[in-house]
Amino acid sequence: MAEDCQDSLKWLSEHSADWKLDTKHVVLHGPSAGGHVALLMGFTNHDPNIQIDLILDEFGPTDLIALSQEPFCNGEKHPLSLFAQKILTDFSPVSHINGKMPIVRMIHGEADDLVPVSQSHILLKALQDTGNDVELQVIPDADHGLLNASAETRRKLTETRVAMLLNALGKHNEGRPDRVSAKQSTQTSRIQSP
Repeated sequence: MAEDCQDSLKWLSEHSADWKLDTKHVVLHGPSAGGHVALLMGFTNHDPNIQIDLILDEFGPTDLIALSQEPFCNGEKHPLSLFAQKILTDFSPVSHINGKMPIVRMIHGEADDLVPVSQSHILLKALQDTGNDVELQVIPDADHGLLNASAETRRKLTETRVAMLLNALGKHNEGRPDRVSAKQSTQTSRIQSP
């Protein structure tokens, strides 16, 4: 999977002119498994032609070893427990952290029983401990996929996603008059349901 992720970035780099892509300002985003892939791609990128500015992860697995030890649906043994520890380590974004990670923003439902919110807390701590720029938004009472969130909460989440994107890109563009700068802040750690 890691090779596929790198091949995707390589393809973007090789075809950037055809698609008019700015490979020096890439944002990766994904929910659930897509968040896991976005994190893995961003944390293992070694292509000098690709600069990942921001990863927006929504309730994605971050530490497969820890997740494999969690009970699965109806208390069953987690399917990840069938894999070798080395595979789980290699495919855990948390295993690839150093002090030079892209900006990471996470959104996670507090009541997620498929990918527990502890997965985002593990990544938050690991990134903070290595001096990286990271924020986590926890949505009270929200399940996996935030499917039970109210319409108002989903609206606020859309605003939060946009603010996270603009704020992160603004940090990379400070002092660069050729780039758009953002003034919005994403300091809130929880979105309250009405």
